[in-house]
Amino acid sequence: MKAPATSRVRPAVIVLAAIVTGTVIAAPFYFSHKEASAGDHVSRMANTHDMAQHLAVMEQFDKVLRTGVVYPRWLPDVNNGYGLAWTNFYPPGFYYVTSVANAVLNDWAYTLFVISCLSLAASGLAFYLLSIQFYSPLASAIGALFYMAAPYHVLDLYWRGAMPEFVGFVLVPLIIYFAFKLGAYGRARYYAGLGLVHGLFLLIHIPVAFLMTYALAFFAVVWAARERDPKIAVRVFAGMALAFAVGAIYLLPAFLEIGQAAEHFSAIFPYHSSYITLLNGGDSFAKVMNLSFAAHAVVLLTAVFILRRVSRSSTEEHDSKPERRESQTRLWIIMGLATTFMCTSLSIYVSKLIPKIDVASFAWRWLVIAGLFAALVVAAAIDRLRENTGLNARWLLVCRGSICAAILFSFWITAHDVMGRALSNPALNPPPNFLEAGFTPKGSTDPRDLPDTARVIVEPQSQAAEIVRWEPYHREVHVNVSTPSSVRFKTYNFPGWLALVDDKPTPMLSDKDGVQVVEVPEGVHRIEASFVNTLPRTVGALLSALGLLGVIGLAAGDRLRESRSAAERASPASGGLVRTLKALAPVLAPALIGVVLLFWLSSRGSSSGTPPSGPAASPGSAATGGNTRSQNEQGSAMLHLDGVPSILVAVDERALNELMNALPAKDNAKVDALVDSGRLLRVSNDLRVRVLESGAGMKKVRILEGEYLMAEGWVSERWIR
Repeated sequence: MKAPATSRVRPAVIVLAAIVTGTVIAAPFYFSHKEASAGDHVSRMANTHDMAQHLAVMEQFDKVLRTGVVYPRWLPDVNNGYGLAWTNFYPPGFYYVTSVANAVLNDWAYTLFVISCLSLAASGLAFYLLSIQFYSPLASAIGALFYMAAPYHVLDLYWRGAMPEFVGFVLVPLIIYFAFKLGAYGRARYYAGLGLVHGLFLLIHIPVAFLMTYALAFFAVVWAARERDPKIAVRVFAGMALAFAVGAIYLLPAFLEIGQAAEHFSAIFPYHSSYITLLNGGDSFAKVMNLSFAAHAVVLLTAVFILRRVSRSSTEEHDSKPERRESQTRLWIIMGLATTFMCTSLSIYVSKLIPKIDVASFAWRWLVIAGLFAALVVAAAIDRLRENTGLNARWLLVCRGSICAAILFSFWITAHDVMGRALSNPALNPPPNFLEAGFTPKGSTDPRDLPDTARVIVEPQSQAAEIVRWEPYHREVHVNVSTPSSVRFKTYNFPGWLALVDDKPTPMLSDKDGVQVVEVPEGVHRIEASFVNTLPRTVGALLSALGLLGVIGLAAGDRLRESRSAAERASPASGGLVRTLKALAPVLAPALIGVVLLFWLSSRGSSSGTPPSGPAASPGSAATGGNTRSQNEQGSAMLHLDGVPSILVAVDERALNELMNALPAKDNAKVDALVDSGRLLRVSNDLRVRVLESGAGMKKVRILEGEYLMAEGWVSERWIR
């Protein structure tokens, strides 16, 4: 039987409405600032607290990702090239999203615009999916609109530019959706759903995910107590445990290695100084934040008043599960009031009891979670007012007018204060180089105080050095030193950086600034530095892979049980193997990917491994220090002569002149004598060299590979290609 036309059209209309609403809300932020450029006008976004930071991290994360690193933890070019372990401590999930989007759009500004529009739309759709389990489509749609356009939700974009937190609004309703399904029904698929979405939240924005973990635990305990069913809490806690396994690839190294990094954020932004009632009213952002909280509180309290004042209808033929709806509505009220209370200074006696509360940084981040429950209470109030309540016409009009006025007041604060005031801020003008002292090595010099040196410096400076490879995770440098020397790499020395000298493990030391130093004896040496996994990173990757396999296995098992039950009812005695394979087909591919991920992540650079030392890549441009040269200063080249296996390199100009006189005369004895004396070096044809100087018909080169690595000499300019 065909589905009714309205049932097919409604989902498309809802999705389209969500996308249009999201675009209308986000577009002014990205296209309000116009600046003349070469006769044209280019759109620029408004300045915010964090957008410049996220732009820099997005670009660096994408650069490292494109080199084949599955989980970028090191940003190589920030801090004037000294690097930063930002995504070892800050969740990387959002930056995967931006890299995928930018691969299509190829423009970071448009990437952020599209992600913002789709995130707003997805947050509304996620809320609708949750709300429709309890309330009517109309009430759920109004609640979704309120959730999308709530002042703090929009403030996250327009004032803070807190993009990972902004995207996290999508996951909060889904977490509660799966938690409810899991607590109520205990199906394996709901364990998988809660583990996946809450795990993703941990990988996208840890401050709010941290608060969400406590809120979810409180929700489970209160629900279980009200229902007198401890299985509810046990189920939800088990789903949360699966979520922590999924997020372990980030969580484990972040928490175990934070002691080795400079962490000043909790000191700069102490949680207990950020309560709404303590914010400085004279600051523009504080004023907008206070208004946003006021609008949220007005809507929540109005909806709660209506639900307490207006009794439930006595005729509920349209409601198949009134008890479940009413029970959950009471939970939404409790959760909405509790999470709103946590934003205020009165909650200090509670928040001081919460371990690691400073991870959240700002108490007003509770508004992400409180906004969800306020929107659910709004949907419940609207549904209550649409029933046959038994109220007289005057009271019904007052209640309906109150909830409408409260919602419109919230929308006014969003449009006039959050959006309007933000658009008067100057345009974003990100600095050319992102400087951040947080998550640098503990005890290292602030990057603002570090000298902007060449990438490699050899001490004493009379020594020769050549950068052969300088990649985000792997560097290779050749040095020729006549005395024991120190080679300084322009990179912070952070756990995970290992060094090899001539393929032998060598200690990676730190100078007084926390910058990498490798000690080498006299002679010619090949130095490699590579960023590899530590033990916590490897174990975290393994746990995440196992967590993902758990999610897939639980979902697949549930699907298989359903298929078997349906097949047994339809045809209990035939086709068992075929039915089983058909049931497993949709999950076989994800399971295979999970297995591959398990071995891939666990084998990528363990702490006991050694850096890769494959063939040298073509040198890129890299300024070097002391007597070393820029790789593009004279250009790299190849020694080549047609039809011969080797080429002769003269150690000085006089030897080259003697060689050039002996070759036309075919004086092989003279050539052999020059080779035996060491004045000529016989090297293989098609050898890579660096051109150092140019003379009349000749060039001085440095040999970059082979037996005479780092040796310098003269050749005919005709032999260079």
